[in-house]
Amino acid sequence: MQIITTPTRTNKKPTLEIIGEDFNYEQIMHGTPSLNSVRERNLSAYLLACAISTPEPGRKAKPYQAAYCPSVQMRLTYERKNSGKYFTLITNTSRDQRPCPPSKKEPLPVYYYKDDDTNDPLQKHIVIPKNYLGEFKDYYVSINQYPISFAAGILIGKELKRQGDLELKDLEQLIQFSCLTGLVVGYNGPYAGASVNRNHAQLFYKDSLRLEGETVTPPLFNGIRWHELNEFTKEVRNNPADDSPRQYPLNVVVFKPGDRNQGRDPATRAYKAIKRILEDGKTFNLVIDGKEVYVFARNPDKCILSCTGKAAAFLECTGDIVLGHVTEQVQRQSIVTTAADICNNLSYYEVFDNLADSSEDTSRYIR
Repeated sequence: MQIITTPTRTNKKPTLEIIGEDFNYEQIMHGTPSLNSVRERNLSAYLLACAISTPEPGRKAKPYQAAYCPSVQMRLTYERKNSGKYFTLITNTSRDQRPCPPSKKEPLPVYYYKDDDTNDPLQKHIVIPKNYLGEFKDYYVSINQYPISFAAGILIGKELKRQGDLELKDLEQLIQFSCLTGLVVGYNGPYAGASVNRNHAQLFYKDSLRLEGETVTPPLFNGIRWHELNEFTKEVRNNPADDSPRQYPLNVVVFKPGDRNQGRDPATRAYKAIKRILEDGKTFNLVIDGKEVYVFARNPDKCILSCTGKAAAFLECTGDIVLGHVTEQVQRQSIVTTAADICNNLSYYEVFDNLADSSEDTSRYIR
């Protein structure tokens, strides 16, 4: 398998170096005395690398350029008053310009940097030079060309393989990156929101979304879960702190660190679950927050939500719902529903039911 070692047609030097890259997976999972300070330094360096690529004040920003921070509007839609359960609705029309994630009836597209002259479509280079930040092990670190919010990034695999063809070492490296930077790493399986058929993961800064001056925490990290795996008894149980019959809409299993010698390593167990999900003809999303790995089994035929017209990817799995304009063809006429209209009219229960309908029973892939 060919390895691309430098971004195509650019002499741009790395602006980001990850401290602690030489730590191995075991060191990260079992803890190192300096991990907290390393994480803070790496996160500051990453945010600075994103910020210095942002246009200077007074200069007109071209849409979708490197580090372009889109105009984002948000509102929270609640289950009921004072329930504490909500989804975050985010209008972000900049992402309407990216390659459209396909339905299962369509072939996965391959999107690549247009000046690459490689013959094999899979080997077309997708590291856009102006977005290049640096490297981490077997991945390039890049700013997202179509950002969800400020500091949205991408980890692009150097090995030329298709989206979803994860190896155990890939999963270990994604966990390491999240632990060393404090960023959430999201991974979209085939037909689960991936618009590029080349191994890559998304980077999300949890504090990047703010409403009325306050950080909006994604619901997944706000104590709202449907099922959670008990690492030591392997029992799937409802969250006892939640007395509502409606809990988290997506069936999610959370892998946490344990005794690696007894098979409780989160990377190994998540990797085995993913393999079983794909072998069963389903697809998946991953959300990695430090040492915790959230695995979502998904129905590839239902990942495009009818209530939004968009594919539900890793961010939607966290409860943050990204909205854009939707165009439908009705009797040869194009009817556009604006993101603002969708945002204003969408209810908690519509989002809940659509997400639940796209979910599979993740726990049955755990052994």
